[in-house]
Amino acid sequence: MAIPGPAASHEGFNLGAYHQQQYQAAYQAALAAGHVQPLVLPWSVVGSFFLPLLYLSIPHTTRPWLYRLRWAVAAAVVWLNVRLVRTTSAANEAVAYTVGLLAVWGTLWALRLLVFTRPQWDAARVQRRLRRKGSAGLPTRDGAFTPTAPDESVALALPDYEYFWQPFPAHASFAARLLWTADLLVSWRGAGWNFAISAIPHPPSPSLPLLRGRDDGSDDELVRMDLIPYMVSRTGTTRSLTYAAFFRTRLCAFVLSYLTIDLLAVTMRWDPYFILGPNYLHPYTYPPQGSHSQHTRYPYPLQLPALYSKVLPLPNLTVLLVRNLCGMAGILAGIQLHGAALQLIVVGTGRLYSLGHYYGNIVFRRPSSSTPPPPLCAELWQHPALFGGFVPTVLDRGLAGFWGGYWHQTFRVGFVAPARWLLTQNGGENVGVEGKNVGQEKWRREKTNQDVAARVLEMVFAFSLSGILHATGGKTSIPSTTVAWAPFAFFASQPLGIALQQCLQQASQRILNSITTTDTTDSHIRRLPPSVTTTMLRRAANLLFTLAWLHLTGAGIVDDMSRAGVWMYEPVPVSPLRMMGLGGTGDDGKWWRWGSEAYGLGWYRGRYWWESGVTL
Repeated sequence: MAIPGPAASHEGFNLGAYHQQQYQAAYQAALAAGHVQPLVLPWSVVGSFFLPLLYLSIPHTTRPWLYRLRWAVAAAVVWLNVRLVRTTSAANEAVAYTVGLLAVWGTLWALRLLVFTRPQWDAARVQRRLRRKGSAGLPTRDGAFTPTAPDESVALALPDYEYFWQPFPAHASFAARLLWTADLLVSWRGAGWNFAISAIPHPPSPSLPLLRGRDDGSDDELVRMDLIPYMVSRTGTTRSLTYAAFFRTRLCAFVLSYLTIDLLAVTMRWDPYFILGPNYLHPYTYPPQGSHSQHTRYPYPLQLPALYSKVLPLPNLTVLLVRNLCGMAGILAGIQLHGAALQLIVVGTGRLYSLGHYYGNIVFRRPSSSTPPPPLCAELWQHPALFGGFVPTVLDRGLAGFWGGYWHQTFRVGFVAPARWLLTQNGGENVGVEGKNVGQEKWRREKTNQDVAARVLEMVFAFSLSGILHATGGKTSIPSTTVAWAPFAFFASQPLGIALQQCLQQASQRILNSITTTDTTDSHIRRLPPSVTTTMLRRAANLLFTLAWLHLTGAGIVDDMSRAGVWMYEPVPVSPLRMMGLGGTGDDGKWWRWGSEAYGLGWYRGRYWWESGVTL
């Protein structure tokens, strides 16, 4: 059965433009009525950043009363961010969605630092200082010292500098403590810290106690920079060894993501699903612009794009697949675009700093003609790839590898922090120790079972918190059609998929072992080394199961983003496709995409001074 007609444009009617007009009108009406406030900097991040920053910059390791005050600070953080969710939105659909993400993640990360861990006791970061006498590098077998650089940026520093672990500088100036804490607050993946996630290449954590009696640095432990994984971590996450390789890979990722987003921004507007969500065939309700809320009926019937019926076989089945693929591609490209842009800015600025000093020395004939090292935060080893390798994660481990290795691990540390804190409170640090007296084998079994239970608890917490994070993004959007349980159900179903796949793998492995047994003289089954064919079959099965499970459950997250209008946001200011005349008519055909009031920075003047500031 053919599916008729174009959906988002009919005789000059542009659904995307009409929707954005209604969205912004509803936002302005709610703003004028005092129902919502814009995202205002710096006041909107007081709870997530500034309050923890000030408290954690004050030494409390020797002040028990001050350490107990963390509960009051944590309560204030929760209250401020709950208020942010209830009162804040934006004229830009993506910024409105981000408000919810910011509130939940800011709360979770602050609680990790205030309650779930003790950073002033346990956290340490990599720092760099001028090399001291008697320290010329890293020890070798014969007792000599030789510098070993893991990449080009460190090679510039090693002749004159050394790297050491810096715990909380309790006796340093307030400015130094503030910088240490600010670095802690923005290091979500732990790059350059002793809590770095295993998915990214990093040096081994310090082996000596971090809390020192002296603060002069004389007994600091040096960082084994030579032990950073050469290029790839166990999850396939790569790092660049040279500046040329870094800029080449990041620019390629940026350009590819840019073009992908531009293509999706043009094509998604053909489908009313990506504008209004899955219920686009029904009357759509906007927040009230006056005293009464009214249903908004569009002047033309909304239908599926004719392209679907012309190109797709069995449209009733394949349309959902196309929509999920487009949604996943949009999420992946958006994360990659912003991640690559941030890394290019940080590392590029550091490289320009080094080259500027180098050429300045030559021009002004200064004594030193060597290239100085970049700032520590701009060194290459601190900026690995955002995503893991596809083969060692998805193909070799399936759905568990997709979420645990391939997908970006930006929030991993915060997501597992509550579970690890609960395990510690219940004796998780000494799991299984008492069982050693009843037999080594029994102790090993108990230890294994407890480790499995701990991993399951961490996984359940991580996916549940991720569901809450994305559900709150829909809550802070202007449309009242978002469904909070939908994104939560998507993430909550992932542990079930992982468990199901592992059960299927174990069953298929037993069947495969029984089929491939060739030794008929032994009564037991001997497991043969996997052949190329077996490996290919296993990888194909992992890939198919991962794609199938994400497709079956993906509507939960893609639907809610569509309801929130996220796909109407265009992070690319210049559209190459529209410059070639492929973007439609009217505003949709303009190649400059940031022309409306919903894009860019502005100044908002509230009723009080603490409500005024820079707004997005």
